[in-house]
Amino acid sequence: MYLIFMFQNRNKGFTLVELLIVIAIIGILSALVIAGFRAGNRASNLRFASQNLVSVFKQAQIMASSGKIPAGESDPPPGGYGVYVDSLTSYILFADNNDSGDYDGGEEVENISLPENVEFFEGGAPPNPVIGLNVVFDSPDGKMSIYLGSELTDKTIVLRVGSSDSIEVYLNSTSGLIEASE
Repeated sequence: MYLIFMFQNRNKGFTLVELLIVIAIIGILSALVIAGFRAGNRASNLRFASQNLVSVFKQAQIMASSGKIPAGESDPPPGGYGVYVDSLTSYILFADNNDSGDYDGGEEVENISLPENVEFFEGGAPPNPVIGLNVVFDSPDGKMSIYLGSELTDKTIVLRVGSSDSIEVYLNSTSGLIEASE
């Protein structure tokens, strides 16, 4: 009878080893879920940034073509509208009020920041920052001009998160093409 009593007490709970194994399994599964969530979040930020950038380029083109008058002004800007990349993580929609074909301080219509961890780079290898890129749409025809040190006919802008995830935004001044490719 004593043997039966001892046998019954041994099977009434979990051992320390069993509890540690269950905790380890839960920890491993949690780490996998969190890693997948972060990767999805980075990809989502990248897609959002590229779609927003293309949208702002097209907005500048439409504003130049339609002769939109900026707030506080009486006439459309003579140089049209443009987009200027001012840092690795932000860009400016501007009205070219002095017809310089370039962003000059005080011409901002809107300052836009990229989502967290997304940065601008130039297409090609090695990746170079595109700080100082000006894309101007002339008024009233909306013709695109691309400047980065000198005038260019086309430009590929790479939006990148880390070293592996990226989306390219392609601009062509001859055809007026603005598109993002994943």
